[in-house]
Amino acid sequence: MAHPTLEAALCKTVVLCAVFLPAAVAFGFRDEQLMALLIMLGSPTTPSGYVMAKNMGYDGVLLASATAATTLLSAFTLPGWIFVLRSAGYLA
Repeated sequence: MAHPTLEAALCKTVVLCAVFLPAAVAFGFRDEQLMALLIMLGSPTTPSGYVMAKNMGYDGVLLASATAATTLLSAFTLPGWIFVLRSAGYLA
């Protein structure tokens, strides 16, 4: 179960930001708007998704482990993305 969990966590905290933040910058988003997008894209998976997954018959254990992994990983990736965006001059 570690491989799918790691894939889901990296997709949520790294890949989504790497794809959509450059597009947001190209569309002219800066400062507070860009920070709001970063938080929406790179934040951990919501724990309420576990209940929804279980009720719909999907793998709740995978979602629970992905939630834990994204919570741990976002402690490093969110400050990293903020550093990159500030260094590039997109965040004040």
